[in-house]
Amino acid sequence: VDITLKSLSGSTLANAAGTYKDTGRGDIDINVDLDKIDSIPTASYGSTIAHEMMHGVMGVALAKAGTSMSQLKSGDNLWFVEGTAQLAGGLFNAGWNLDIRNTAQAGGASAMRTTLANHESPTNEVYGTGALMTAYIGYLASDFFDGTIDIGDSDMRDGIQDGINKIFNEIINNHKSLEEAIQITTGRSESSIMSDFAGADSSSNFVNFCINVGQESGPSGAGSVVAGLDTAIENVVSTTTYSPGHFFMDEDNIDASSYGRADEGVILQIGPSAEETISIMRFDMSSDGLGLFDSNVLTRSEASEAIGALKEAVENTSATRAYFGAKQNRLEHIINNLEITNENITNAESRIRDTDMADEISKYTKNNILMQAAQSMLAQANQSPQGILSLLG
Repeated sequence: VDITLKSLSGSTLANAAGTYKDTGRGDIDINVDLDKIDSIPTASYGSTIAHEMMHGVMGVALAKAGTSMSQLKSGDNLWFVEGTAQLAGGLFNAGWNLDIRNTAQAGGASAMRTTLANHESPTNEVYGTGALMTAYIGYLASDFFDGTIDIGDSDMRDGIQDGINKIFNEIINNHKSLEEAIQITTGRSESSIMSDFAGADSSSNFVNFCINVGQESGPSGAGSVVAGLDTAIENVVSTTTYSPGHFFMDEDNIDASSYGRADEGVILQIGPSAEETISIMRFDMSSDGLGLFDSNVLTRSEASEAIGALKEAVENTSATRAYFGAKQNRLEHIINNLEITNENITNAESRIRDTDMADEISKYTKNNILMQAAQSMLAQANQSPQGILSLLG
């Protein structure tokens, strides 16, 4: 798995691709825009990485089976592709379906219908109702579904996992289309199941499914079928092991908070309050860290691979330089602001502590004039009795 930090166009938070080689090795390449993810309070690095990892795994598995992601998407099936990835990252990641999760806590079907009326169809809302529909179809395909979904039914997560595995088994191992796989595993056509969502007029099974999934997720769960529906969004992916050049993920203990880093980085205090900090990641830019440790030109094929590796290393180096350049600009801006703040504070302190010489000299001069005037008047007052005595004498 290779994860690259880079700026992505439009509103894209991340993207991924999975390939399968004749050597039996599957490669997953993920590009992540950390700044964009950080700008969305309801998104997290972990959930986004889990979402893209699922795309990568699907790509590898489909390629190994002789098909591709584009074939799976054909026929307006993007909702299923993105919905499956959302099952890993979380049905409620990046703000999608939060109103459904919140409404579910009260448990009322009428309120849920009102909430569903605010949503578009799965094909128009692939990350929202598209993800819910994917989970719903998974549950219908599972051994947990007995024909009716009632409010309070448990094991939503296990049912969704079981059904999605069956659907992909048909697609990958039996080379069925998505429509065929859904028909085989659920006994219903894709269009028939899709009609269960109709806003406020959605079927009771779909409404009750949304309530049960929301309740099993709880008020703050991410809705991840992989990590657990009630797992908080920041804990969907919890520890990582980094090795120069590639990332090796321990599926039982993963932490997306340090993806793309050679270590935990440096946190700088940039203001008077505890929240005013800036984090700067440190990257391994050695030949190993750039994935060039085994590059060579001994054969034509290895030389071709080396060219690709060098191109990727140059791109990663440029991206890293851009990252540090942005951080440097931000720090310089912060330093300038702090210098201005320090100057203002110094001026304020000086005004409080130091003597205003101009004001004091003015006061001193005024007091001297008043004192001299008083002395002159006193001298004149003393001369008056002397003049009278001289006249009498």
